[in-house]
Amino acid sequence: MFRSILCPVDFSRDSQAALRYAHALARRMRGRLTALFVTDPFLAGAAAAVYGSGVSLPDRTLEELERFVVRTLGGAPHVACRVASGDPARTILAAPADLVVIGTHGLGGVGKLFFGSTTARVLARTRVPVLAVPATHGRRRRLRPPAGWPRGRVVAPLALDRTSRGSAARAARVARRFHAGLTFVHAVAPIPVPPFMGGSALRQEREALARARAAMARIAGAIRGVSVRAVVTPGYPADVIAALAARRDHSLVVVTLDPRGARFSAPPGRISYHVLQRGAAPVLALPAGWR
Repeated sequence: MFRSILCPVDFSRDSQAALRYAHALARRMRGRLTALFVTDPFLAGAAAAVYGSGVSLPDRTLEELERFVVRTLGGAPHVACRVASGDPARTILAAPADLVVIGTHGLGGVGKLFFGSTTARVLARTRVPVLAVPATHGRRRRLRPPAGWPRGRVVAPLALDRTSRGSAARAARVARRFHAGLTFVHAVAPIPVPPFMGGSALRQEREALARARAAMARIAGAIRGVSVRAVVTPGYPADVIAALAARRDHSLVVVTLDPRGARFSAPPGRISYHVLQRGAAPVLALPAGWR
């Protein structure tokens, strides 16, 4: 499925975590892994001032990148190292790969997360799947993937609209390839109403839950070749999915990107944003046309 994997890094602690997840996938898929660092063209002048005109910035950066890879993965990993110059997002999108693995934080700081950053731009324009690895925030468990990752079950949020059958089919392909189970989830958000309308709101919520469970049963019933669970529950989607993804038997969230090429802030993207923000699990974002 993912024979050629690209992992952009920026020498940060969080890009070390992304590189470890990329390496785990490359080993499992028996694929090729390339670590990429994109330099800002304006750094050339700064490098000349620091190292002198006789030092080549690309050569020096490549040496540091190779050391970074060995230090992160240990031993002599079979990882190709590449240094490029230019706009990071455009360079990443132009590189040939079946999968891009990228951290949500980096040298830009935790406060930015990935909105307005390179990761957001890649997610907005990608034509290949992107695995977004959440920041460690000092949590040791996110510094490296668990043994056999991804394992257990894959979480697939469904909006239960006209896009859901395609999203479910794509998530099922991923789960089958990883020999994992599949948990579809849909949360029915509470209806904000004044206290005197409480009875009416409860009735509407029960009806919405019944419709959602019927729709989910039809979608789950059409999936073959993988163990499927269907979870429909009241609650706020981001909270429900983050709590489910944090369970020990779940290790990956799979979402489908907006087919219109909208930014990652489309409804499934907002959910994924909060799941990543809480460090619940990596999120694999699949383009709507991916096969």
